[in-house]
Amino acid sequence: MAHATLMTPQEAAASGDRACKPAAGGMLDCIDVDAPAAAPANDASIQPLPAMQYPGESIPAPTVEPPIKPALDDVPATLPGNQLTLGWDINFGTTAQYWEIWDNGQLRARTQSFTQRTLLTSKDSAAKAISVQSGVYTLTDLAPGRHEIQIKLCNTGTRGEPVCTPLAINTWVGGDKGDGKPSAPEIEWLPSFTTGEPVKITWHLWWGTPGHYWQVLDDKKVLYESSAFGEDSAHSQMGETTLNGLSPGKHNLSVRLCSKLACTPSDMFTVEVVSTQPSGTVPQLALGATTADSYILAWSLPVAAAPNAPLRWQLVDADSNVGFGDVQKRAVQCNQGVEESVQTVTSTRSYCGKVRILRTESPARMAVQVCFDDDDCRLSAPLPLAEIAAQAATQPAPAMISKTASEPAAEAAPPVATPADADSKPFDLPDNLTRTPSR
Repeated sequence: MAHATLMTPQEAAASGDRACKPAAGGMLDCIDVDAPAAAPANDASIQPLPAMQYPGESIPAPTVEPPIKPALDDVPATLPGNQLTLGWDINFGTTAQYWEIWDNGQLRARTQSFTQRTLLTSKDSAAKAISVQSGVYTLTDLAPGRHEIQIKLCNTGTRGEPVCTPLAINTWVGGDKGDGKPSAPEIEWLPSFTTGEPVKITWHLWWGTPGHYWQVLDDKKVLYESSAFGEDSAHSQMGETTLNGLSPGKHNLSVRLCSKLACTPSDMFTVEVVSTQPSGTVPQLALGATTADSYILAWSLPVAAAPNAPLRWQLVDADSNVGFGDVQKRAVQCNQGVEESVQTVTSTRSYCGKVRILRTESPARMAVQVCFDDDDCRLSAPLPLAEIAAQAATQPAPAMISKTASEPAAEAAPPVATPADADSKPFDLPDNLTRTPSR
């Protein structure tokens, strides 16, 4: 005998699988359907092998692309004031994770602040093009003189290293002398050969248009710069300096006399350093600054004494001669060495590095080892870190304490954010995180 039962949706779902067809009176005629047989499967004792990482080289190797070169806003050769707004746009291609601004070798800003800007289009176009990525930042309180500014757009590589695309610009702030291009300076006699002795360079502008500052170059590489003159009159000038620790090989030396961004070079003189030993010049290590829990250490080594840019560098516990922290592969060119920070008249172009370490883990004496290749590694003199830090605690906020400095120098003020990056703040990257000892 057939019968019907009203069921709620929940009861119908709980009763299992059914096959139904419409019946009279809006009812359904259903029969129960047995559950299907279980699908065939492996024996439960059979387990997959654990995943293995291939230790060899991947083909192709994993890479991170540097950001595409951006379009930079025009920068005037001479600034009317002491601030400069920098702006750039990427219209297509690989964008950046962060960007940096360097001014005369000093890091002024590192930020993840980005924006998008409307790009210029033709007068007949009704559409407005928007950049893929843009950045805007204002540098303030720029000191009088030349400013070599470098903008770096960066991504982080597969091993944590920065992969950057640099842009370089120059501008000039202030100055009381004329704007005319200087006359060519003349270098006094230089030896053709030397066995590593210091090389004294003396130059004269006997008569002509003087300059604001002068540089010593090795080919196109600036070794030294100064705004000090032994003689400085309306139509004549003279300057001199001594180059120490020139690396073995030929050096094409010249002097360049400059007014603002206009420069005139002297004739070039070739001096060959005949020596089978690398330059004996070692890096200088200094305590750059302190925080509540950290020391900031800075080192420098003159470009003239280096055969090439450093390949790597590392802090060393001077007492145990054990490496401290990570091996660094990032060194920059700066306008001054750490021992010159107490003055601003002359500067020796140097390779530099900086790192922060925890006070609680730092040894009593620290050194730095800088390597140019596997056979040319140079170790600095020990820096009595604990002793200098104790002395610094009793003095008014020194910014640079060096074994060769006679007095502390003021540290540059931090950059002021523009409205475009007012909500951002500096952040730490793999190359400047607090180090832990690798012992």
